[in-house]
Amino acid sequence: MAGPAQPFKAPPHPAGAPSGTPFTNSVPTLSRDERKDWIYAQFISDNVPDWLRTLQPISVSVAGQTTTYHVIPDYRAIGTDGDYFLELTAPLLAQRLGDRLGYPLPTCKMGKQIGTNTAVKPAPAPLAPSAETITVPVCAQHNAMVRAQRDAVTNSQPRGVLVRGDKKDVVRETLIKKISPSKPPSVISPQWHLI
Repeated sequence: MAGPAQPFKAPPHPAGAPSGTPFTNSVPTLSRDERKDWIYAQFISDNVPDWLRTLQPISVSVAGQTTTYHVIPDYRAIGTDGDYFLELTAPLLAQRLGDRLGYPLPTCKMGKQIGTNTAVKPAPAPLAPSAETITVPVCAQHNAMVRAQRDAVTNSQPRGVLVRGDKKDVVRETLIKKISPSKPPSVISPQWHLI
């Protein structure tokens, strides 16, 4: 049985911080590295929606031993409850944020455990691969698609319950090093899980 939800260790949303729409309007002219730095700065200044601040419990049992860990309810988002942007997460940026905030990234196995306990499982809505896939306008288009899926079930499943499948997971996986030791990063972005 999972334990109670835990509050995310963060101060209140900072006054005057940009919400999701200003994000899409202000960062398209930035280089990819500048954009990553800006996203990082928003997170460490606690510019996240309130519904993302309550960690949800995941309890797992193996060989008679049970443990519980806590996860944020959705993928990282910048902004407010009413206007947020599901953040463009590159694997190394995710690791940098995890290190700074003191939270580890999940493994692939944890990702599956989280998916099993998830209340909201929208169908993956991938975009066709192209050179523009990682640009802010295309990510804003995907954010709108995902937001529409989420809004369709908000009355029965309010924001703050676990969501799975609206973005790709970013996970830490030591198995990658065992398979391909010459590749230094051990933080990866696998495809969507269909659970």
